[in-house]
Amino acid sequence: MIIDPFLLPKDTIPSFAGISKNPTVDLPCPPEEVVEGVQMAIVSHMHPDHFDQLAAQLLPSEVTLFCQPGDEAMLRQFGVLNPSAITDSTNWEGISITRTPGQHGSGVWAQHMGNVSGFVLQGNDEPIVYWAGDTILYDGEIVGGCGIKINQHRTFNGEIGYFIEQAYWGKGITTQAVRKLERIGFDELGLNRIEIFMNIRHRASEKVAIKCGYKKEGVMEKAIRSEKSYYDAFLYAKVK
Repeated sequence: MIIDPFLLPKDTIPSFAGISKNPTVDLPCPPEEVVEGVQMAIVSHMHPDHFDQLAAQLLPSEVTLFCQPGDEAMLRQFGVLNPSAITDSTNWEGISITRTPGQHGSGVWAQHMGNVSGFVLQGNDEPIVYWAGDTILYDGEIVGGCGIKINQHRTFNGEIGYFIEQAYWGKGITTQAVRKLERIGFDELGLNRIEIFMNIRHRASEKVAIKCGYKKEGVMEKAIRSEKSYYDAFLYAKVK
């Protein structure tokens, strides 16, 4: 099984955050090796960093590809012959797959970013796996997103990113998410250093880094781009 295959070489498409082109790293192996033997794929949404033309070309034609309702037409434009949309749930080779709704951002950004889905996978006598595209849950609601990115050339370095709807600020949700990501980074991914960048105007984001024990290392001039403007960023880091 493969989820959200993004297989293009490094620096192939324009930057999303105004910092560097995407993908920011190359795959650790040839893309052909990534899809070798894959029998089923799930695509959470159709942003270009979650499914690309190379993935469409390399995935075997017999692969079962599941998606959220409404994405079938775009997948066909990519050359996927028979995408299968999951409205509620389905079963594949003894694995139960249940789709959950998601929200990519908030306010105007949520409308701009479009629909996104999560999926709960459960097999007989196996642990339940919940996977979602760029989202976290709070009381059953999608309220933000978080992730960790590994530096290709310094694979012992990671970067944590996060966002959350303003209505949920001050509840400790993002702090919990960062701490969980940190444990994954240090204990499971073998990282020795984790960094957090934030716009110097975003004091709430800075408070999260401080609460999680990260130390300010400096200011990066014009390191973040929003629309057509560039902004300075604080650099916070923690070493194992």
